[in-house]
Amino acid sequence: MSDPGIGDHIGDTPGSGSRSVVPAVHRAAPSPSKKEITMSSATLESVIDFILNQADEGSVEKVFAAGNQRMATLINARAAQVTEGATVRLTGLKPKYLNGLQGEVVELTRERKQIIAVVLLDETSTTEFSFHREIDPETQRHRVRVPAGTCKVL
Repeated sequence: MSDPGIGDHIGDTPGSGSRSVVPAVHRAAPSPSKKEITMSSATLESVIDFILNQADEGSVEKVFAAGNQRMATLINARAAQVTEGATVRLTGLKPKYLNGLQGEVVELTRERKQIIAVVLLDETSTTEFSFHREIDPETQRHRVRVPAGTCKVL
């Protein structure tokens, strides 16, 4: 990965350090059909109102666990859409200055239990990146290594 004019950087997703794993939510019954979901009397607003005004600590923990589980599913689905050659926008990363940068996926690798995308930033994003990290002034397109789930295909 030592192309002339190309740098390298690694970004992390928030919480990718030593966070504890949230257990899955217990489901007493199978998932409802799409018809049942659309016929539900619960709206997002009523769920939020319940959480804010009535939920006890145990209920809030279940909601957070369900939310974390859903986010993991959505991130995995996003990662599955990433292919070499795809143009992507980076999202959900720390450091935050990486979010919004755009480029082309030039390589996908599996590291531990996740897929890593090597993204060759476009010139505008490389300039933005250089405001936050020192890179060779001759670099026109900088490489970053990020979890594929943080890449939104454009």
